Amino acid sequence: VRPDEGNLDSKLRGISEADRQALLQDVLSSGCADPNFPLVYWSNPAVHASFEGDVDALETLRANGCNLRQKFEWVLQEEPLLSLVHAAAFNGQEKVLRYLRTYYPPSFFRELDATGSNALHVTLESSRDVGTANYLLEQKVDGFAMNDARRSPLSMSIEVLPELARTL
Repeated sequence: VRPDEGNLDSKLRGISEADRQALLQDVLSSGCADPNFPLVYWSNPAVHASFEGDVDALETLRANGCNLRQKFEWVLQEEPLLSLVHAAAFNGQEKVLRYLRTYYPPSFFRELDATGSNALHVTLESSRDVGTANYLLEQKVDGFAMNDARRSPLSMSIEVLPELARTL
């Protein structure tokens, strides 16, 4: 259903996407797996799906009771405040962000993680994906907000994504 922790390269090698989705649906609908387990650990299936851009798995998880608003522990952050928006931003998964937008208002995209970073900070820190960054700006994610490290998306974009800095 999800790759080994830290391995984002493959999903059940040799299995078709249709068979993978059918397996996921079967496991969830039979009640032998909880779509929200583990509750705050970053290796939750919804977080993996967001990291990987797996909208089909997210939809199957949601349809079987997954709380897409749940928050997770992330690395050394002090509180479990990583959202699925942050996870999608981490790997530049714009299609996951668009999927989440069908269920949640723009304010959902503006939430902060435990370092005071919004999803735009996360995008610029890791994926540096301009499409993801522009989509977050469309959701009115603050490009001038300072995180706990006193960095703003504007200052970060000057260093790593100058075309976004011009937009800001």
